[in-house]
Amino acid sequence: MTTSRPDDRRMRDGIPGSRSAFTLVEMLVVITILLVMMGVTVSVINVSAEGERIRSGAGQVQSYLAGARDRAAFAGRPCGVRLFLDPLGSEDINQNLQLDNGEDVNGNNLLDLGHLVTSMVYIQVPDDWQQGSFTVTSHQSDASSSLLIEDLKPNGVLDPGEDSDGDGQLDPGEDTLTSTTDWRSIDLLLNTSLLRKPRIMIQGHWYTVWAKGDWTYQNNGPVHRYLAIRPRFRGSMGEDFNNSGVLDQGEDINGNGELDQGTRVGAGEYRLRLQPAVMPGQEPVLMPAGVAIDLDQCRRRHDAAFAETLPKSWYPANTYLPALDILFSPNGTVVGPEASKGVIHLLVNDVTDSTQKLFPIDLPGAAAMNQSDKRVVSLFTRTGYVTTSELVTLTDYLSTKNQFYYAERGETE
Repeated sequence: MTTSRPDDRRMRDGIPGSRSAFTLVEMLVVITILLVMMGVTVSVINVSAEGERIRSGAGQVQSYLAGARDRAAFAGRPCGVRLFLDPLGSEDINQNLQLDNGEDVNGNNLLDLGHLVTSMVYIQVPDDWQQGSFTVTSHQSDASSSLLIEDLKPNGVLDPGEDSDGDGQLDPGEDTLTSTTDWRSIDLLLNTSLLRKPRIMIQGHWYTVWAKGDWTYQNNGPVHRYLAIRPRFRGSMGEDFNNSGVLDQGEDINGNGELDQGTRVGAGEYRLRLQPAVMPGQEPVLMPAGVAIDLDQCRRRHDAAFAETLPKSWYPANTYLPALDILFSPNGTVVGPEASKGVIHLLVNDVTDSTQKLFPIDLPGAAAMNQSDKRVVSLFTRTGYVTTSELVTLTDYLSTKNQFYYAERGETE
């Protein structure tokens, strides 16, 4: 028996569950599920990428510190890393260079122009400078003295013959002065405004160079370059301040009627230890975008002072220096004023969380929450050992009151 074509259609239509397309409701359900899955996937990817940026930044800091330590051992001289403050990470919100209401975040009553480190470079200590000669001079024979101590009597007033520089003022002075005309080529390495000042060894004794400049005797003689040193020079002092070769008025400090020439130091007879300089061929390297060393949050507890785990030499007047140095000796230990810290913790943070001044551990009742992962790079100054660690969990923080507890226990990534 043959079936007609209309009968075939009726039979197909009668088969249960047979249809050719989704209904509108079913399509909306599928689209909703896909959107939810896409949102979850994007969130997971963002969290993963954010964590990877932080881990990459911490790895970069650790690698640079370890690399500087290795370079010091290879070169046989102190080498290190210089951390640069980000000029944009400041308290000057309205950029008027004044401390306005609401800008003094850390409460030190100063306008801090940077709290974040976003770049670094390798540095090394240059060879000691021994070129050029100089004469050590002093304007008085007792106690500490300097270029322009003029109160020779002393009585606190400007008497005839005491105005040696012709400025009409009684210059009190402080310290011994070393003058020379041969050091202009190393001016950039003689920055006396930094905490780590140059040092000079003369006749077996070390002195700190605390000031430099030019001066002219009585405003009409030749210009001389001088370096002021501390403590007072132990050798004999010269009195020929204007280099005329004769005893001029105001030069006979000890009253013996003679022109005392003082100590003349020639090339190779002294060692001028200069400040660290950028290694040849090196350029500053930026940290990953949006990642920085958060100096303020380098502290163990939320109620501790900002920068508690950093060397005091980095913020001598409660404001950060523009360049922060860490130097390693050839045997791998940290040298300089930073060595006394014992352990230096550098918190690698997200810039967004940093600018909100959020403590890295989200505490109960906090007004805002951190949006990124954190890492701490720890440098143990007595050994030169460098590690990277996670911060503690909230539970462990509440019991230890130390966000770097894992790092100090030796738990590393």
